[in-house]
Amino acid sequence: MMPLTYLPATPEDADLIFSQCKELVLRYEDSNEVDLDRVLQWLERKIRAHISLYTCVFRGNEKVAFFSFSEQEDGWELDDLYVLEPYRNQGIGSRILKHCMEMTSRPIYLYVFTANDGAIRLYARHGFTITQQVSLTRSIMMRYP
Repeated sequence: MMPLTYLPATPEDADLIFSQCKELVLRYEDSNEVDLDRVLQWLERKIRAHISLYTCVFRGNEKVAFFSFSEQEDGWELDDLYVLEPYRNQGIGSRILKHCMEMTSRPIYLYVFTANDGAIRLYARHGFTITQQVSLTRSIMMRYP
């Protein structure tokens, strides 16, 4: 198994991160509940403004994933974990989760679309449980050490 390398994302990565984010929002968000254009504009601004919080994951010379993992008051937040399409279902998401879990002994939480069954299964395999539904389309999952 080829090792993964974790490097800081650069401003040039913002478009690719946003495209991954946009794909999920358009697939799972309820356009009857939120203004999708407004949400997407906010997300793009957030990604660009906080690009220094993102990590780019490489397997060899191939860029395979992105994520943001930052310490918050109540634990660590895993945000915007995106494995790029050609690299999905190869264990990369699991390896990134293990990497994050090794970085802290505090709780880890994340937001997930309730209809994103694949993501929920991945997180559940690593000890995360749904602790709160925050909207019709999104839940919080937590993992306690």
